[in-house]
Formats: sequence, structure tokens, C-alpha cells
Amino acid sequence: MTTELRGPRTLILSNSFSGGGAEAVARLMVETLDKSTCVLFENNAQVELKDRTVWVAGWKHSSGRLVTVLINLWRLLAVQVAKLIVRPSATISHLEGPNFANLLTGFGGRKIVFVHNRLGHSYQTTALRDRALLALGRFLYKRADVVVAVSSGIRDEIVSDFRVDPLKVLVLPNPIDLRQIKKKALKEYGDDRDHLLKEKYLVSVASLTEQKNHRGMLKLYARLVSHTPMSCELKLIILGTGPLKQELKEECARLDLSFLDASDGRGFNRHAQIFFMGYQFNPYPLLTNAQMLIMTSKWEGLPIALLESMGLGVPAAVTDCSESIREVWNITPTRENAFIKEAFLAECGILLPLQFDEAKYLDQTTDMIFHIATNSEARDRLGQNCLVAAERFTIDRVKEIWEEKLLLHTSN
Repeated sequence: MTTELRGPRTLILSNSFSGGGAEAVARLMVETLDKSTCVLFENNAQVELKDRTVWVAGWKHSSGRLVTVLINLWRLLAVQVAKLIVRPSATISHLEGPNFANLLTGFGGRKIVFVHNRLGHSYQTTALRDRALLALGRFLYKRADVVVAVSSGIRDEIVSDFRVDPLKVLVLPNPIDLRQIKKKALKEYGDDRDHLLKEKYLVSVASLTEQKNHRGMLKLYARLVSHTPMSCELKLIILGTGPLKQELKEECARLDLSFLDASDGRGFNRHAQIFFMGYQFNPYPLLTNAQMLIMTSKWEGLPIALLESMGLGVPAAVTDCSESIREVWNITPTRENAFIKEAFLAECGILLPLQFDEAKYLDQTTDMIFHIATNSEARDRLGQNCLVAAERFTIDRVKEIWEEKLLLHTSN
């Protein structure tokens, strides 16, 4: 890249740095783009970045609507002040809250918003909050200088449903820092988690929310462990936090699955089948030693957990929940937007129908997962394909795309 691309100052807005997905992308952007400054809406994890200024404009809370309104007004003010102080050539934001703050405030150079999920999926209820967020999106996203979609499906929604000028909308990939991921994957935890690394297990890396469909995952796992005596050795490790944990533990009991909740202080039980391990600052040792990643989402943008799994050579079983997954795995649908009806083996793993947990699909799905999880030769072959495919998403490559597509035309 030419040196003039390194000149523009950028202001980056994100909810936080402690989560995966969009927040992980925002963190990589702050770390890799020169002259970048960041405003976070909360930083309860106390994340600090070397040689980068990180301002915090709020906190997580569970109070009522009035407090929520006041916090959001404070965030708007903080973003406006940051724009005036930094005088960036571009303000780049991730997810709806930061995106709206970017578009509602003045100055700050080019306004670039990243959309990581279809808003119609994320806010699909008739609740006032969901309707308000959709209305704001339809009104505000037209004001952006650039809207970045992480998949072609998201782009289509932005253009057709939100009436954004197609010339303003770009489809750009999410990045992963392969060097750091592989380095962190070699570390030991120094506690009971190291015992898990010696087991045979499937792993899920996802927040415990309706979107991620852990109920269907548990139903699938219950059928899998009843498959053969060999499959009984497979455990399921669930990494992530969220509002549905108690309900999922109750679902385990209903399915007669033994579980361990690492947060309840009852001690480690290696004989449990399900392990609720909570949020992990370093999930990569648990990810790299897994037989497979299991992702049962109802919808996604471009899942970072899937890309990271591929970067470690770990195949996945993932639902057909996003055009981006097909694009990453080089799968072409038989017709536009056609969802698959039966699971099939792809280059990097198993693509599952969205209705994988229905009786007519469940046996076929468990057969395929069982075959890959217990067949080292098949797993290694898929793992090699994963490593090759993941190279397209390295931070070095994506940084060049960001600089060329987003920052090339900015100036101080």
C-alpha cells in the first residue's frame, strides 16, 4: 500500500471490545488502522489497547427506559465531542447503537457504518423497541456515506428494504488475526479447563440467546450421544453467556443430559456431558482441540467464530442461516436464496438445514456429525480445506481492503 493511505485519522465506534463478532472486528480495526481512536459504549471488561486512545461513553445496565434514554443521550454527546476533538477523516461504527450515534452527530469526516446482521431478523418482534430500531435504521442509514455489509444478503436488505443507494453499499469480509489466534491456541489455562482439552468434544462459541438456537443444539446432541457407545464419549462445551442459560440448563435436565455450570462454584466434574463454561477471554485452546465446531444459529451475518475455527483447522457443522456462510464455503445454491432441505458435506464441514432438529432431519444430521467427529481422516481433510479458505480473511489482507475501499478518498 502507498504511504498516503496511512495518513487519515479514523474514529471507531463500538459497543465494547469484550464480545465476539462485530465487537471483535471493531477491536481489530482499532489495533490495525494507523491513527485510530475509539469510543466504546461500555468497557466493563477493562480492555486496554497499547498506543491507542479508548474513550468510554456509558455502561451496561438493567434499569428502566428513562435511564436508557439518558445513557443514550450521554453517548451521543460523547461521540459528538470525540468527533470535534479527534477531527477524523472518517468515523467508522459497528452495530446499530454506534451506527445511529455516528449518523445522528455532525462532523467526523465520512460516516461509514458496518451492518453485521439483517435488521429484519435481529428486530423481528412487534415490541416497541424493535419497531423503533427498524424505523431508525430505515431513516438513518440513507444518510451514511458508506454502508458496509458483511454478506450479500445483508446488502440486499439494505438496498431493497432500507432504500439505500446501491452505490453506497459495499460487501466487505470480516477479518481474523490468524497469528494471534494460533499463538493463543497453544496456551494452557492452568486450571480444570486443561482437563477438558484431553477429552473428545464438540464446541459451541455463541451467546446464549434465541438467535443461536442452543435448544436445537441440545436436542441434536442428545440424539447424537444415544447414537452408539462410541458417541457417548463426545462431550459438548458451550462457550458464551446470555439470558437463556437457566432455560438451557433446564432443557438439559429434560433431555436427561448431565451438565456442569462452571460459574456455580460446585467444582469440576469431568464426567458431565454438557459444560457451560461462560465467556472466555481466550477460547482458542478449547476451540483448536475440538472435534468440530457446532453452530446452530437461526440467522447470522459473517460469523467470526466460524472463521476462527477454520483458521485453526477445525471443521464445523453450521446451519444454512446466512448467505455469507455459503460464500465462505464456496457453495452455490440451486436457485436464488434457496435453503437446503437436507444436510450435506461441504469443503469445510457440514451445512445443516435450518430445521435440523425436526424428526425428519435429525437422524441424517447426527449420522453426518458422528462420522466427522469420530473419523480422524475425514476430519483432517476438512481441516486442511478450512486452513486454505481462512487465508482469505487474514487481518493483513482485510486491512488492505479497508484502506483501499474506505480510507483511500479521505483526507486530513
